[in-house]
Amino acid sequence: MSCFVNKWYFDEAIDLLIVRPMAAAGAFARDTFERVFVDETIVGGTTGIVRAGSAAVRAAQSGFVRYYAALLVLGVAGVGFYFLLQA
Repeated sequence: MSCFVNKWYFDEAIDLLIVRPMAAAGAFARDTFERVFVDETIVGGTTGIVRAGSAAVRAAQSGFVRYYAALLVLGVAGVGFYFLLQA
């Protein structure tokens, strides 16, 4: 009955052939793929684009309503002038 003490080493074989390689693959995916590619490229790139866009919008928004109104009038006049030249 001593063969049942180590269960014919099935647990050790499964650990060696399946569990440890999958754990190593998971650690590689977590450490390399997720941290480098996902966190720095996808997430970091998206937040960088949003930060750059919001900085540009903040710089453009000075708070002077007269300048906004003047730009609106100039834009409408430019579009009207474009259509007048087409006729």
